[in-house]
Amino acid sequence: GTRAEVLAHARHPYTQALLRSIPALAKRGARLAEIPRYLEAGRRRLDRLRGDGLERDHGRREELEGWIRLWDGRRRQLDGLGRVDPKVDEFGWLLEDYRVSLFAQELRGNAKASPAILKAAWRSIVD
Repeated sequence: GTRAEVLAHARHPYTQALLRSIPALAKRGARLAEIPRYLEAGRRRLDRLRGDGLERDHGRREELEGWIRLWDGRRRQLDGLGRVDPKVDEFGWLLEDYRVSLFAQELRGNAKASPAILKAAWRSIVD
């Protein structure tokens, strides 16, 4: 579908959470300028799935989805308690930067995201 249709009918929990976070971030003015880069990275990822790209994408996707499950579980836990943790919100944006680094490195820019950075950020959330 069109981008508007995809955003209006987001099914993946990660996409839903990204969209839910936009109003809160707009107040702080943080990260909104990055959204076009994230969308472009997604488009480039899809373009690369042709041919042998699907096999390469699979391993990267599994790694990213493991992190997303951790993040989404914590976010849901906090939602159930009526709490918000800015570290959890920031981790979601870090996951976006990591997704770009996995699937569209040429768009990485100044964003630094790696498994080591994700691990350290996650430890700061759960400790």
